[in-house]
Amino acid sequence: MGFTEAEAALAAPGLRVAIDFYARKVQRTMARIAVLEEELAILRTQAGAALPCDQVSGTPIEHHTGSSPSVRERTAAGHRKLSSGELMEWVERIIGGVGRPITVREITEALGRPTRGKAGRGPLATVRVTCKRMAQNGRVIEQPVGYFAIVGADRPERTSCGSRRISRCATA
Repeated sequence: MGFTEAEAALAAPGLRVAIDFYARKVQRTMARIAVLEEELAILRTQAGAALPCDQVSGTPIEHHTGSSPSVRERTAAGHRKLSSGELMEWVERIIGGVGRPITVREITEALGRPTRGKAGRGPLATVRVTCKRMAQNGRVIEQPVGYFAIVGADRPERTSCGSRRISRCATA
């Protein structure tokens, strides 16, 4: 499209306004990006401080490095049978560390025990019985059925018979 010199002179102020508008918009966007990058750096620092720990050894899990053996490799290498009290303690740590209701299979996997096939039947049954016993004792709650969560001060209520029930269930 060919513009005459007069038409170009008339269009120039409008184009300058548009250029100024978009230049300011880009500056605001770049400032917002800088703020968001700072927030992201803070969140990464906080996430690094809250790295998940191996539920059995209590050491931080190495992510994406390959330098640390998996839970299964460690337990297969040095697997020992836990006493009932130790198992309850570890199960309670696992449930409490997750921060959401967790299944028996997830707990068993966190312990480094097999969960599939014939080899997984025994460990799953043992952990399930342990979780049910802990629920009866009021150390954990089972809500919904098959999902266990740690008993917190704001979660269960005592009924008149002394049993616990859920006032609200936190779901992830």
